[in-house]
Amino acid sequence: MMSDPWSQRTLDDLDSVQRWLSSLRPRDCVYYAYRIDVADPAVVAPALAQASVSSRLLAGLRSGPAGPVLRPAVLAAWNGDATALALTEYLSDWFPPLAPIPDVEPEWLSPLREIALGSPGDRVEHGLFPSTPTKLARLALAKAGDYPAEAVMTEAEAAYKKGPHYYAHDAVACALVHPGLDAADMATKVMETLPDRGWRSRRKTYRLLRWARDIGRWDGARLDSGHGR
Repeated sequence: MMSDPWSQRTLDDLDSVQRWLSSLRPRDCVYYAYRIDVADPAVVAPALAQASVSSRLLAGLRSGPAGPVLRPAVLAAWNGDATALALTEYLSDWFPPLAPIPDVEPEWLSPLREIALGSPGDRVEHGLFPSTPTKLARLALAKAGDYPAEAVMTEAEAAYKKGPHYYAHDAVACALVHPGLDAADMATKVMETLPDRGWRSRRKTYRLLRWARDIGRWDGARLDSGHGR
């Protein structure tokens, strides 16, 4: 039998689980040195009852640090809530996501805002680049129209003018799905910036444009799918 390649830290009591949940950040679900698990799954439900909804979503991410005992206990604590489980799966996806962006009911906007850590294009405290759960939360909020359309467009238009070390691809993605914006117009504006950028940035932009075409937000006019690979 192959050994688990991950080091593991085991939480033994309610207080330690509560502390872990309260300190969990979106980036901790992407960058971590060891998995977190519990010795007794019975302590998970009481800890989750005291935790924020955003922490509960992050704790259940497929890509996150929760171990083979802890994660199933976190998911079970939702008691079959279809929206919670769908959002947990969505926030575990790639960026741009492979699965459809879920529709978000009003009561889920606040926890998604906590995971989004600001608006499309915003830098985050721990560094320039938002982690994948943060970018996906921003995308879901944009699709729901939670961000003002004008603000999203402003950030998307400035996405590739922020300097050589930061490209706000998340702002462009948000503009491509926002119901108050014209995705085709946004795609045209973005393509006009391509000649002035490096190949890594261009490649990510082509990926976003192909993704927006594939989900039906624009017809892909002028987009050569062979570029950017």
